[in-house]
Amino acid sequence: MSDLLQEIKDYLDSIRHNAVNAALAKNVNEYGVCVKIVSDCEEAVLSLFRKLDREYWKLWEQFEQAQVKIERCKEIFKDIREASSDIYALRKAEQALQTLEGEE
Repeated sequence: MSDLLQEIKDYLDSIRHNAVNAALAKNVNEYGVCVKIVSDCEEAVLSLFRKLDREYWKLWEQFEQAQVKIERCKEIFKDIREASSDIYALRKAEQALQTLEGEE
């Protein structure tokens, strides 16, 4: 991701640089070259922003899937906790029954 942002920054720097050069151009050809570079950089930046947008939504989808998995894990842990307490209660009941049977 940081490579993408660095690439955008580099293009923006080039746009600034060539915009200044266009303003200082001594002739039409120099101006045209600078304007073309600025235009190409703008297109590249837009393309990178589209790529960044796709990456964002892909990461968002992965995040949502992770959230679903976390909720499932929480439910499983809750079920395990409940089952553990049920087993504990069952053992206590068995012990109580054995104690009662031993008293008879």
